[in-house]
Amino acid sequence: MKKKIDIAMSFNDITPPQEICFVPKPISYYDQLVCLVKSINQNWDTSMYDYQIYIHHSRELEWSKKTFLKSLGCEVIFNEYETQLYFNRFECYNYGTDGDYTFILDTDMLLLKTPILDFSKEVYVKETPAQPINMGTWEKYYSRCGLGSFQPTTPHHFNGGCVLIENSKKKEIYNLLHTDLYQTVLRELEQGPGRSRHYSPQIILSLLLKNLDLGYFKPDVNVFSSKPFNLNEVSLLHYLGVHGYTSTVANLIDKYKS
Repeated sequence: MKKKIDIAMSFNDITPPQEICFVPKPISYYDQLVCLVKSINQNWDTSMYDYQIYIHHSRELEWSKKTFLKSLGCEVIFNEYETQLYFNRFECYNYGTDGDYTFILDTDMLLLKTPILDFSKEVYVKETPAQPINMGTWEKYYSRCGLGSFQPTTPHHFNGGCVLIENSKKKEIYNLLHTDLYQTVLRELEQGPGRSRHYSPQIILSLLLKNLDLGYFKPDVNVFSSKPFNLNEVSLLHYLGVHGYTSTVANLIDKYKS
């Protein structure tokens, strides 16, 4: 039977304060979101999987913008709760949907073609370099969270901006996040070195997802545009970071701006 993929994005139509450590882009979060939605609607192959798009926001959104997103086929969900100031991504894990899996995506992405997905695991992620905490800190949190022996050579830091999770497991992750243990770890990470206010959601999510049967995306999914890549071999492009908005990305986005 054909799978249904729920696609969830969280965003707020704001310019966050500089100290929040959001990475600025030449286009607004709302325009990023619209371009991503349009790329999905144009390039998703419904003969492979059905889909439905869900947009989560925790700050006020103009009626005209909400209406436009609905005209693109999106369900728009407002919930004021934020795990961290301006950050509501975890509401994608809290909201019940009727598909088989949920793709939880950042707004600074473009779908170029439908990826061939694997459904043998409970969750799929992409490994990223472990920063800004050191291996000793990872080991400490693995021990505190009951995740077993920490192995530095085993993937442990995952990009939170692209996760495919079995729908029956979303609420489990959300509830685990809100236990005293994980809330304490999250608040400690927020006070940590470097850009932990930016990275703490990824680190806490990486710890949470280690509680599930974990798999990894194929190379065409969640491709970082700041690294060399062949556009013809990309399904889902991610223009994250200060160097992600390249001329190639700008040309792609121009296709969806109008």
